[in-house]
Amino acid sequence: AAQDIARCEAFFAFLQGCPEYLRILNEAEFFAPIAYEALMAMISRGYLHVLQRARRRGALASYSDAELEVIVQTLLGARAYLSRRYAYAEGGTHAVPERVLTAYAKLVTEGLFRTAAEYRCPGRGEADAGGRGATGESGRDPARTSRNA
Repeated sequence: AAQDIARCEAFFAFLQGCPEYLRILNEAEFFAPIAYEALMAMISRGYLHVLQRARRRGALASYSDAELEVIVQTLLGARAYLSRRYAYAEGGTHAVPERVLTAYAKLVTEGLFRTAAEYRCPGRGEADAGGRGATGESGRDPARTSRNA
């Protein structure tokens, strides 16, 4: 996790030195789509390999390779949107507030919700937010008390 957090910090520092990077990247999607796709594939593959190594070392939860690909895209998207929201201002880029880095660090080290056991995917025979599964049956244990997630 420390390496991923350091890479996130390095990304924001890079933007300060190269503020035009995101503009070039975004324009490349339309004006140089083959090069853009190649770059995005290279970045994604590299990030995926880093996470796979972390998983082999036992430093990462037991995600499948397919799930890790989703995690890669999620974290890359988070960095992109965080940079748009916090690194760019009129006249150029600036250091992101410390809360951006601490929130990112908490997300990748602690997760967002307290327990994954309470999450169920609606439509897959598991309970929706109202406690009903795909067939309408209640998926809740009546002995449990309800809480807001």
